[in-house]
Amino acid sequence: MTDIFISYKREDRQKARAIAEALAKTGLDVWWDIELLPGQKFTDEINAVIDQAKAVIVLWTPQSIASHWVLSEATHALRRDILIPAWIEHVELPVPFNTLHTLDLTEWNGTPVDRLLEGLIAGIQRLIGQPKES
Repeated sequence: MTDIFISYKREDRQKARAIAEALAKTGLDVWWDIELLPGQKFTDEINAVIDQAKAVIVLWTPQSIASHWVLSEATHALRRDILIPAWIEHVELPVPFNTLHTLDLTEWNGTPVDRLLEGLIAGIQRLIGQPKES
């Protein structure tokens, strides 16, 4: 079972990759769309992964709030109560996502040791049941 699914817009791929790599270094199983294989049905595979994921991180940017794919993935995660929203650029969030506490990663330096990732990891641990590292 996948621990984390990352939803993002293609224009934000570099930051999504950095977050995926940082989380993988902590031992989490991270899935994002680079794992899709040729010939797979995009929608079926994405929905199956979100159905099995323990947490879904949605990276909010002006591009992602305009994406039907990202909004669909975020809605799916919200219905399952596994959504972890994070800004990587400040943007006004659409309803109902504006009702959730959203982690501000706009100042994240892109490294796995930045303290700003601590909130993201704590949110993940809350959902997947991993104890906090001491």
